[in-house]
Amino acid sequence: MKINVLNKIEKLYSRQIRVEYVTLMASLILCFFYNHRFWETFITSIGGLDLGNTTLLFFSFISVVLLFNLLLTIFSFRYVLKPVLAILFICTALASHFTNSYGAVIDKVMIQNIFETDICEATELINGKLIFSLLIFGALPTLVFSTIRIDFHPGNDH
Repeated sequence: MKINVLNKIEKLYSRQIRVEYVTLMASLILCFFYNHRFWETFITSIGGLDLGNTTLLFFSFISVVLLFNLLLTIFSFRYVLKPVLAILFICTALASHFTNSYGAVIDKVMIQNIFETDICEATELINGKLIFSLLIFGALPTLVFSTIRIDFHPGNDH
């Protein structure tokens, strides 16, 4: 049984996935798993989860996914996409953790504060939840997307 599962995983990773599907998968993951605070605020602002709001919520989700996909498509070149995805997953995991845990809003001032923080102040923020978030939402998707064999069309690999 164990060998059968390993063979299926090996078969899955031996196939190439078109670059369009990779960017779409990454966009769906980023939109669904990393934007909890955004969707929570959005749902509250439209009056909660109501049957009348499902169409607005659905098309808003699709719009955000398409926007993410558009932005990722700009970087969908060989030797560029995987490092961009790795940086994006790790940075977004950090941003999502601090937004969800502390209610922090990531803006220009917050970015400036990150660069002005000293070691003592930064180590106070490191805890089990942060490490868990980094492993599950940063390292795991980075590992999965870095092992995917991407089919870059001839027009995309220059």
